[in-house]
Amino acid sequence: MSRLIAIDPGVKMCGFAKFIGGRLVDAGVLRATKTKELNDKAQYMAYLITQYMSIIGGYTLAIERMRVYNKLQQKGDPNDLLDVAYVSGVIAGRVARYTHKILTPTAREWKGTIEKPIHHERIKRDCPQAEPLAQKTAKTYRHNVYDAIGLGLWAIERIGR
Repeated sequence: MSRLIAIDPGVKMCGFAKFIGGRLVDAGVLRATKTKELNDKAQYMAYLITQYMSIIGGYTLAIERMRVYNKLQQKGDPNDLLDVAYVSGVIAGRVARYTHKILTPTAREWKGTIEKPIHHERIKRDCPQAEPLAQKTAKTYRHNVYDAIGLGLWAIERIGR
């Protein structure tokens, strides 16, 4: 897998990580427009991702698939995941022409049940480029960047599968 884009989807913004030849070359967040329309937000973020991918194509896209867990394991309203799943679908559909493969693991499949702070520390340890790239993002959104990087590391098989 020579080129990979990993996306941690969200309704207002998406974390992204770009890998070339198994090396993390960029990561950050892509923000949606300020419109209230979900489709407009999703289409805009998908557009930003396509602009970020080279016209060469041949990318693998890794984008997290939303999953509702039992009430003891979930945080927030499970209906919010429907909007995030919609955004994921729009992104996957829009960037499909640039990809040769789309991976859609659930969070549990790519990171297991490890607590977020521990998981992020492992990403920093295993991928030295991660922390400097994440530091360019506002602290509030860094977890999205680390999740996109972690998803990318999973896709290139540098962390457990």
